[in-house]
Amino acid sequence: MKRLLLITVLFTVAYTAYNSHAPIILNLSNSFFISGLIYLFIALFSYVRNIGFFKTLSYHLYRKRQADKQDDALNAAGGTSEQHHQKKIELHEYTAQLGKSKWSNKLFYLFSIPLLLCSCVLAFASM
Repeated sequence: MKRLLLITVLFTVAYTAYNSHAPIILNLSNSFFISGLIYLFIALFSYVRNIGFFKTLSYHLYRKRQADKQDDALNAAGGTSEQHHQKKIELHEYTAQLGKSKWSNKLFYLFSIPLLLCSCVLAFASM
């Protein structure tokens, strides 16, 4: 949490210094909006990864990599496919394996939503 706060403060100071010709309220509104939007995209990306929107595609890529590794091992050993047969996991096993390593996105939501709301309030105040 301290890292995200530090990143937000540093970005806000840098953005305000870079755009010193604009009013301070407008600079704060813009920098809060940009930071909030980035945090929201990170949170949504981790949500999609946790829920598994692309798990079927990921599973097929996993199967392809496993098949390539098995072919490489067969070519290196000079054996037949019966000698180096590995059990391929099914889709439900693969999704359960991915479900064990969920990414936490709570912290990004806790930062993004207040930053976006604060940005809207400051934008209306600068008019």
